Amino acid sequence: MRRALVAAAAVLVAAMAGCGQAPAQGGTATPSPISAGEQLGATTGAQGWVTRVTVESQDQLQVTVTVTGPLTVEGGCIPSLTAWADAGDGSPVPTPTPSGGQMHCMAIALIPVAAGATKAFSADIPTPPGPGTYTIHGLLNTAGDQAIPVVTITL
Repeated sequence: MRRALVAAAAVLVAAMAGCGQAPAQGGTATPSPISAGEQLGATTGAQGWVTRVTVESQDQLQVTVTVTGPLTVEGGCIPSLTAWADAGDGSPVPTPTPSGGQMHCMAIALIPVAAGATKAFSADIPTPPGPGTYTIHGLLNTAGDQAIPVVTITL
């Protein structure tokens, strides 16, 4: 019993001695915080659409896709752009769903983008929970939902 107490005390003292110090060689350092407005990644797809991922706040990222017409996008009380993140292993990063009752949408709008014109659509997603590499996906709400160019970010 006494040996167990001495061993436990030694482990506790060793753990407390390391508090507040930099990690040892080969350890993991705390990632640098992300800053509002910082662009984490961008890519251009085959259609000339550009997807950008920027930091909205420590808890939220903004995914913006800029499209070139001709194109008609649905909007109004339905989102024009839906976005989400997948972790490096392909698993989806949890995204909160709106609470409350079922909504009945009576105001679907058609947003035309003329040939050669550009228009940006944005969606906010939660910042992934920890350091790592994430893939940002999205769908633009057209008559057949079109995938946006995928962006890979590292936090």
